[in-house]
Amino acid sequence: MKAALAGLFIGCAISLYLSMLHLYSVWLPLTAICVIVCGGIGLLFRQSFRSSAIAAGTCLLLYFSYFWIWPEVVSSTASSPQSHFRAGELMETRAQFFPDWPRALQHLTLAADAEYPPALCAIAEFHHTGYMGVRKDISLAIATYQRAANLGDAGALRAVKHLDAIRKIEGEQAASSNH
Repeated sequence: MKAALAGLFIGCAISLYLSMLHLYSVWLPLTAICVIVCGGIGLLFRQSFRSSAIAAGTCLLLYFSYFWIWPEVVSSTASSPQSHFRAGELMETRAQFFPDWPRALQHLTLAADAEYPPALCAIAEFHHTGYMGVRKDISLAIATYQRAANLGDAGALRAVKHLDAIRKIEGEQAASSNH
């Protein structure tokens, strides 16, 4: 039992440390680390590997509880622009291997329709980059950033200036290549 508790503690510490670094995409290596550490703890305390594997499984369950179940809970309870924005962010990055882009975009769009500046910036970025399958459209990206800038978002104002400058340079390059 000591091995399982020690393994669980060490596995949770590793999981939390990596999660705080936002390394969500390392869940498989993280599980392997937990199993190895928990197994080592089991051998150190001369316990069976089974108790250590149970501890590692518990670490994985805790990981999925936070990175898989939590986005589902936030998504199902979202009611304000802020909560829809948070749900969109969580669904977009859910365990990094299992994003739900359509639902993420739905939540972000609801928040943007309510004129929530961070959501407007996210939607504008998607139009700028074509991320999440959104149609790439610089003009729409600039217009959406401008809506956020009009609501006082300083980052959106910088983005508008940046994209305007890019559009101007691209226009000049296109004009010079036609001559």
